[in-house]
Amino acid sequence: MSILNRVRAVFALGAAGVALAFAPASAKELKLGHYIPSTHISHTQALMPWAKEVSDKTNGELTVKIFPASQLGGAPPGYYKMITGGVIDVGMFSPNLTPGVFPRTAVIEMPVPPKNAEHAKRILDALWDKYLADDYKDVKFLGHWCIDEFVVGTKSRPIRTLADMKGMKIRSPSNTQNLVMEALGAVPVNMPITDVFSAMDTGTVEGMAGGASVVFSFKIIDVAKYYSFGTPLSTTTTAVAMNKRVWDALPEAHKKVIDETRGGMSSRGAAAYDDLYAKAIDFIKEKGGGREVIRVSPEEQAKMQLAAKPVVEAWIAEVEKQGIPGREMWEARLKVQ
Repeated sequence: MSILNRVRAVFALGAAGVALAFAPASAKELKLGHYIPSTHISHTQALMPWAKEVSDKTNGELTVKIFPASQLGGAPPGYYKMITGGVIDVGMFSPNLTPGVFPRTAVIEMPVPPKNAEHAKRILDALWDKYLADDYKDVKFLGHWCIDEFVVGTKSRPIRTLADMKGMKIRSPSNTQNLVMEALGAVPVNMPITDVFSAMDTGTVEGMAGGASVVFSFKIIDVAKYYSFGTPLSTTTTAVAMNKRVWDALPEAHKKVIDETRGGMSSRGAAAYDDLYAKAIDFIKEKGGGREVIRVSPEEQAKMQLAAKPVVEAWIAEVEKQGIPGREMWEARLKVQ
């Protein structure tokens, strides 16, 4: 090889080395962790499309790698701390599983259920700037959506009346719903949805409260026979947030893409739950085997609402001690249609 060709070869290798060295410096991969299965609608219809959108809009300079089903470790109640602690860059978590940290967000769990997941998201959006944002001041908030209408699925005896709930051990998704169940005479057992199938199968609990979509996502259809709709058990929130230091380190162009796309993630999450809600009811009916969809009568709903009303008043009193305008927030929530 001539000296000229050798020089050309050296410069070519040097240029390639510079290109290889530069690429990782300009590219960033965000690790997003959560604890639900990769088949769950929040993963497939909210997070995955958002990750693709971020990659597409940044030409692959910013990517989001999702680790479902606790692949990065941690239990459901600890995911918010994993975000703030920098264990994960981004996380999906349930504010209701982190008691005391999100007192304002609990307004959506109060026992006057939203009409559906879309309505619940409208409530959260309407209250965000004035009331809810302070709950998320330690992270870069990316999105939120709620599950579909709560159903109480039971194994051996149905719930048609307020009296039917007396003494029944029912899985509860949050401390707020614990209080509602106690007001209705039930015995709440607090646990994440990932533990419910086993708990019902072994008889640790007689029933569960959760979105109707759980008949698909967590196999509740295989352990529950009766499905009661219309109780004042409300809803719970799913939220997505980024570690603040990770957010601050991103280029402005990447921040802009995230801010432009995160709203779509929230909307898709809510729409997915409402879509699956209708399918879940049909699925329960089609499954047969004595399974029954029950609509609590208006008269019994009124009794349940009256029994649960003290929970709202107790929440208002508690948050107002913290300087949060609870009653004002509650009244604002009720106005959102």
